[in-house]
Amino acid sequence: MTPSQTGVMHADEAEEIALWLIKVREKRNAFIPGDLLGEPAWDILLALYLFHRQGRKIWSHAVIESANASWGTGLRTLARLEREGFVLRYTDEHNKRRKLVELTDEGMTFMQQTLLNMAQALSIKVRASHVRPANLPRRTGERADT
Repeated sequence: MTPSQTGVMHADEAEEIALWLIKVREKRNAFIPGDLLGEPAWDILLALYLFHRQGRKIWSHAVIESANASWGTGLRTLARLEREGFVLRYTDEHNKRRKLVELTDEGMTFMQQTLLNMAQALSIKVRASHVRPANLPRRTGERADT
């Protein structure tokens, strides 16, 4: 049953939309430099949303890399997202030099509603669970290009 048949979309569908959006971004970046059309805040939120849905943690530097943002831009973006209440950064208890970052409840709600609204507005149903964006790290702290 499609969302248009039920009128309702669920968290799994929002996750599929997030994966699809990242894959589309990767394809676009093959033709247009990512920094030309970059949206580091959106890319960071997408990555954090997926990590949250998968019950995984991510370090600040890894989420910045996954967003293809420079270090300075990424840190400024994370600071702004934190001020706005969308993300929380905290010290990794296993390595005090590293900061973990995750969506707050407000950030999670925002992302889920945004993704579902986007899918409904576009009238799409994406089956992308088999698609793994190339620049998204597999584990906490793993480099995006490994």
